[in-house]
This record gives sequence, C-alpha cells and structure tokens, in this order.
Amino acid sequence: MHWLTENPWPLAILCGLVALVFIVLWSNNKRGAHLLAALVCVFLAAVVFVAESMVQTDAERVELQVHRLVEAFERKDIDEVFSMLSPQLDKLRTAVKTASGMVDVKEIRVSDLSVELREHHTRAISQFRANGTIVVSGSTHHAATRWRMTWERDGERWIVTRVSRLDPIRDEEVPLLSQ
Repeated sequence: MHWLTENPWPLAILCGLVALVFIVLWSNNKRGAHLLAALVCVFLAAVVFVAESMVQTDAERVELQVHRLVEAFERKDIDEVFSMLSPQLDKLRTAVKTASGMVDVKEIRVSDLSVELREHHTRAISQFRANGTIVVSGSTHHAATRWRMTWERDGERWIVTRVSRLDPIRDEEVPLLSQ
C-alpha cells in the first residue's frame, strides 16, 4: 500500500475507468445498479485523493525538510539551518556560516528533487538542484548548484548527517564553497 500514499493517480484512474464501464452498461440497459456502481467508483476515486492528502510519507517529510532548509539559508536563519544539521557536522556548520556572511542569496528555486529511503526508512538520500541569484560584493550572479544530502531519522524528525555538493552536469563532487 506504500505506492498508494505516494501517487493516488493510478488507483483513481482505475476507479474512473470502472465507473465509465458501469455508465456504458447503464446507458445500454438503464439498470439502476449500474448507475449506483458508477457513482460508488467516482466516490472511491475521491476517497483515494482525500486519503493521500492526509497521509504524509517519510519521503514527503524529507522533501519538506529540504525546502525548509533551503528557505532558512536564503533568509540567513542560521539557527534554523543548524537545527537541521547533525551536531557532528562542524566543518559544514562553519561553511554555512561563512557562505551566509559572504553572499546574499535570492530567489532560490529547488528542482529535480528526489528522495530515496534506505535502511527500513531510517535513512534517506535526497538529491536536488538549487538555482538562484546570489550577490557577492555587490555583484549579482546566477548560481546553478546540485546537492546530495544524507538524512537520518532522529525520533520523529529528520536531520542532515552528510552533504555533498555536486557538479551541476556531471555526477562529481565539488567543494562546498566553489563557484
């Protein structure tokens, strides 16, 4: 049932197709049972979407954390960024603080976000692109970056335990503060 909470469309489309079959049957013989069955299928399709909106999977939680982390960095809310990082990531914390002081980041857009859950949903790997405008020493530039983050479950929340900056085109690691 895990696939249901990730993507409701296949089941909803199936319900719609079955409803269509019952409507065709009803139009041929005008039996009330066929019309009722079609209405039940339409109702079930709606229930699928309501259920999907009520259930938040671990992958969706990590996706939200990625967006929250990027937004916090853009706002220069270092305390919030640090709250999402493992305490053992001293070098990363220093790099975040340094980058925050060196550049103003504006209009970050996260795209190509994917999350892979591992080890019985206790670890997740997120990969995404973060593109935006940066201002360094009064000069404005477009920045295209790509990131891989390892997240681990800490009770009910997810924290970053490893960060790799990747070349936007090749799958090679580059220094965190490179251009």
